[in-house]
Amino acid sequence: FASESPFYHQKLQNLKSEIVASGNATRVYKRPKALQDSLYDDISEYIEQLYPSGVELSQFERERFRHIVFAKSLRTVYLATNENYSLTLDKFVASREGIALLIEGETGIGKSALLANWVNLHRNQHPEDLIICHWIGCSPSSSDSALILWRIMCELREMLNLNVNDNPIPEMYETQIILSKFTAWLDRVMTYENKTNRRLILIIDSLDRLDDRDRANQLVWLPRADSMPTNVRLIVSSTINSIPHKVLMKRKCQFLTIEPLNEAQRKALLRSYLNHHSKKLTDSQEFKIAAANQTSNPRFLRTLLDDICVCAIHIDLDKRIDSNLRPRTSAELYEIVLARLESDYDPNRKGLVDEFMSLILCSRRGLILVSELNPLLEQRGILLQQFSAFMNVIDDLLTSAGGLMNFANNDIRIAVTNRYLPTIDKRVPVHKRLAAFFANIQGVSIRKIEELPYHYEKSGEYSKLAHTIVQMDIFDKLYTDSHKFDLLRYWRTVMHHTEIDPFKAYYDASRAGNFPHDMVRSETIFRIAKLLEEMNKYTGAEQMYALSRAMFENSSQRLNVAKVDVALGDLYILQDRLNEAENGLQQALDLYSRERGPEDSEVGLILERLATVNLSRQKLDEAFAQLQTALPIVVKNFGKEHPNTADILYTLGCINLSKRNLIEAETKLKEALTIKESHLGDWDLSLGRILNRLGALYIEQDQFNDAEICFNRALAIREEKLGSNDSRVGQTLKHMISLFEMQERYDEAIECGERALAITKSTMGSRHQHVASILLRTGVLHWLNENKNKGRTDLQEAISILKDTFGADSQKVKEAQKVLIDLEAPPPAPPPPPPPPPPAFGYPVLPPALT
Repeated sequence: FASESPFYHQKLQNLKSEIVASGNATRVYKRPKALQDSLYDDISEYIEQLYPSGVELSQFERERFRHIVFAKSLRTVYLATNENYSLTLDKFVASREGIALLIEGETGIGKSALLANWVNLHRNQHPEDLIICHWIGCSPSSSDSALILWRIMCELREMLNLNVNDNPIPEMYETQIILSKFTAWLDRVMTYENKTNRRLILIIDSLDRLDDRDRANQLVWLPRADSMPTNVRLIVSSTINSIPHKVLMKRKCQFLTIEPLNEAQRKALLRSYLNHHSKKLTDSQEFKIAAANQTSNPRFLRTLLDDICVCAIHIDLDKRIDSNLRPRTSAELYEIVLARLESDYDPNRKGLVDEFMSLILCSRRGLILVSELNPLLEQRGILLQQFSAFMNVIDDLLTSAGGLMNFANNDIRIAVTNRYLPTIDKRVPVHKRLAAFFANIQGVSIRKIEELPYHYEKSGEYSKLAHTIVQMDIFDKLYTDSHKFDLLRYWRTVMHHTEIDPFKAYYDASRAGNFPHDMVRSETIFRIAKLLEEMNKYTGAEQMYALSRAMFENSSQRLNVAKVDVALGDLYILQDRLNEAENGLQQALDLYSRERGPEDSEVGLILERLATVNLSRQKLDEAFAQLQTALPIVVKNFGKEHPNTADILYTLGCINLSKRNLIEAETKLKEALTIKESHLGDWDLSLGRILNRLGALYIEQDQFNDAEICFNRALAIREEKLGSNDSRVGQTLKHMISLFEMQERYDEAIECGERALAITKSTMGSRHQHVASILLRTGVLHWLNENKNKGRTDLQEAISILKDTFGADSQKVKEAQKVLIDLEAPPPAPPPPPPPPPPAFGYPVLPPALT
């Protein structure tokens, strides 16, 4: 190395002299290779001192380390843009009024950085406080809800120096135990083991990045504020309009909204960031960046500055800045970043960046680097050593959750879509590649279950999709709480695009005997029947129930026979076959009572179903008596706050609604709704029927706004879970007909009626009595809406269906005919005008001209 001039040579010699004189250990090296060897030896020695050979960090210690490193990265460059944010956090922690605070804001606005820097400051000012931070997305397991709670338990036990034997914690893989025990464990530790009553601050960042398995993003696992000890403060963050954000809004948390940066804040953050990287811009360049509206988002500003920092040629800087300010959004700016990555790391145009990003984009949940991404890239001739350097520089663009590589934010996803796969036609080949890859994986793993059917669906290979989900081992894994609604969606897609009938497909597969050796056939067929029932395939469901019942009966499994009878009872109730439902349920009730005793949990649940039968018959007193017997049995076996208890409260609410005891009905229905939401989340399917009944009750009370809120929520849940053409969607729409009709909003009422009519025809058949009942209502609505011809057509069709169903002389036909006759009748003649009033005091009133 030769200095540029004697002046710079002397400056370098002076610097070396100062370093030697500092007293720090120094070494003289003549070649870069010698420096490399010395550094390697020193770092190796230091690591060996910290972590001697043979000593490994525990899973908990490794996870803690990742969170510490991530939090430190958030504090590297931070500007306290608004003192009110920290003040709000301080007030919340000090206050006793609220227990939960939500930090909300758009993606990339700086929520995580605010929390990391506030925590650092608060720890220095209040060392007596216990603070546990969990940064979702900082590690593969950080997005797992059960592991979040497990880590909090481990951290808290260590902070309070609790005895391990006296304060046991479940193993990290014991998910259900962790979820069920956490609230009670936290309450006991903070109440009895926290001897000095220290305050605990729990911080969970980026709830919107939670794994969505098992309803985790509905926050069923997160204790509600009113269930936590008073010395606990919970602070969480989420993007606006994400599912966790909507749930927390409903829970009425306190809120702190992070606003975009103003121009002065942008300039200050810009200078701080560039100083950290030993970079500097001219005043005009700084002004140009700070004045751009899009740099009000910290993510946009930081991405732009990152790109500037790697600009090698200073004279190109103005062009680079102008180029980076043309995009209006972070997503558009990321497209420029992708172009730079292509230029820097794929100069030979092998498609490294394109392939890598496209595979992640089209995957359902992301891809595992070694076992999935690596072999998929090798198929295109891209080896691991070729993209290892690329992996290092895109660290900020990716996140790892559950071991799966995925995009760090939605802006990157949009950018990758726009640049590489902007149309469905371009995405289909990638989905086909991924489908072929996962199809070749041996066995039935969770990854195969999650990805293979999804890619068949997205690539339009519907026959392969049907063939896959009919396989008994795959059906067994898909028809679970975690994946059931995926399976229902796959079948809706198959039925929409093909003539494949799910009943026939499963029936043929069961007859072919394609069952794994460890699978119980009768139980699997019973579950297939359940699926068909949820798909409104009632005839096929009944046949599969009958088949499983016969198999249970042949093997003398009497309790399982009773289980099928109960399921058939539910099916018959849906079809208004109440006598058959009652017979089967009574049979099952007698068997359970004999075999297990009158206090068995199943006895209580069957009594609730029998009460539903009597409610449908309007035998309200009998239904009420059955529920009074069922309630203590169910409470004894499950507890007061269990969803099964909520079912009984729901039916009690329905009985009171039928009896016009509206206050008691509302109380019961709200209790049922609260229990269900607490245990199952705000988007569970079972909430739909409670919301429908609450809506009907509010109509009775002329609370139309409240009723509309209930119906809209029920409709959203059912469409999300079941699709837009399910019979339960039709049930909600029928309630909404009444809501809009009573407010004379006839166009909206007719729209709901037409949708409900189409759904009922597709699920029940075009000549079913339920079709007639909807036609009667739409006919009247059309008539009231000045469309008499359409109204007359609907009413005549309804009368025809009722004649075929009940006979021409039935009461239902006569009532329908009377509706049409009343509408056709000419309006009554207006009454004659009233006689003139008698003259005052009996004398005629003279015209003014004669007075």
